[in-house]
Amino acid sequence: MQEKKPESVIRVEGRQIKLSNLEKVLYPKAGFTKGQVIDYYVRIAPVLLPHLAIARLRSSAIPMALMACISTRKNCPSYRPPWMKTAKVWSAGNNRFMDYCVVADLPTLVWLANLADLELHTSLRARLKPIAPPSSPLISILVRLQTSCSAASRTLGAGDF
Repeated sequence: MQEKKPESVIRVEGRQIKLSNLEKVLYPKAGFTKGQVIDYYVRIAPVLLPHLAIARLRSSAIPMALMACISTRKNCPSYRPPWMKTAKVWSAGNNRFMDYCVVADLPTLVWLANLADLELHTSLRARLKPIAPPSSPLISILVRLQTSCSAASRTLGAGDF
């Protein structure tokens, strides 16, 4: 009989989230555990969430401590909590709609971190809502340049830049 690993239930912004294997080492060279990664995500959430909340998310789950097996997923897990937001996106390669995760709040970020979704890839193509204009003049120029390059690239049929 296999021993049941300890689980914790925490409350994040009014949502209950079950955490498991918090002592599992996810970064062997540094010795960082899943619990430490979740703690890090919580601490950087005020800076990270505004960027994740405006786009669909594709994530990479790192299920093994040695990272020998990395699986990238576009579809948000079907066993996600009912409060978690998704966005339907047509996938020509799969010939069907995919349910991308939308990481718009801290509970969703913590839930995904508990799955060891360590690489959070936002789509650069379609934003769910507009990005607030940057405050730095240099960044503003770079954003306008990137927008112009993307428009030119689409016009030439090459897709987004």
